[in-house]
Amino acid sequence: MYRVFDVVVASEVVLHGAPTVSAPVADISVSLAAGRPDTDGFEPVHAWRDDDGELSLSCARRAGRYLLHFPEGGDFLVSADSVTCYPSPECTPETLSHLVLDQVLPRLQSHRGDLVLHASAVRLPGGDVVAFCGPSGSGKSTLAGALQRCGADLLGDDCLAVRVGPAGAQVVAAYPGLRLHGDAIDALGIDAMDWATMAHYSDKQRLPLSGSAGLDKTRLDRIYMIGGQGAADGPELKPLGGALACRRLIEQSFLLDVDDAECAAQQLQAVASLQSAVEGVYSLAHKHEFRRLNAVCETLLQKSGGVQGAVQ
Repeated sequence: MYRVFDVVVASEVVLHGAPTVSAPVADISVSLAAGRPDTDGFEPVHAWRDDDGELSLSCARRAGRYLLHFPEGGDFLVSADSVTCYPSPECTPETLSHLVLDQVLPRLQSHRGDLVLHASAVRLPGGDVVAFCGPSGSGKSTLAGALQRCGADLLGDDCLAVRVGPAGAQVVAAYPGLRLHGDAIDALGIDAMDWATMAHYSDKQRLPLSGSAGLDKTRLDRIYMIGGQGAADGPELKPLGGALACRRLIEQSFLLDVDDAECAAQQLQAVASLQSAVEGVYSLAHKHEFRRLNAVCETLLQKSGGVQGAVQ
């Protein structure tokens, strides 16, 4: 069995990077099946496309069950507590693990009631916990990796469950790990670590991380929404509030059924509560050049009061 977020998952699919656990019962089961699923009666819900307009994921619904189709990976039949995987012939074990961990389970966890953000998180040397939200390719993982080299603890990369309660806003990562493109790995000087292939259709590499950082719920202090190129002389931080902050957070959250009114209402309420529970939500614009990472890290460390040496 594996722990994903703080949920116990019994999986026939090897989930690379997710910690193993012993538990009497699982919250979610993941099974493997051959061939193709029965698609009769499924009605289309939504389709996600990449920046080039190519289909990356589609979702269909039938009587409370969902069928997720990834052109690069196959089909996944999803219910409230189970996932059945129908991998395509070209889908490698690494790709299957990636799709289950980084796509299917975050959407299912969202449908089960959590606000799940497309975000990375670190605990800065001064103790503040910050999250970086943004679309794929915005530099979340690279920035988190750079801050780790400055002494921060990497709590999670790409998927964070966020809950608001009496103790404020808390986050728990899907699993401990880091995923980066080769040029970012080289720029950060961490190419000697134990990197492995993430998926057959991507040049990203994955790095499993040991330790307990990110495995338990952790207070969240600030959220940075990454976007824009910033000024030539350094990164730009601007506070976001009200409807704009809510919209940006919703845009960077995982959803299984975008047409489910109850889930949409829960998500909106969760985002509004989150906005009130953290010290601030900010836009972070900076030049996406590796040589400028020092300036971005120094700005973030200074804001937290935990200035350390920047990445060299």
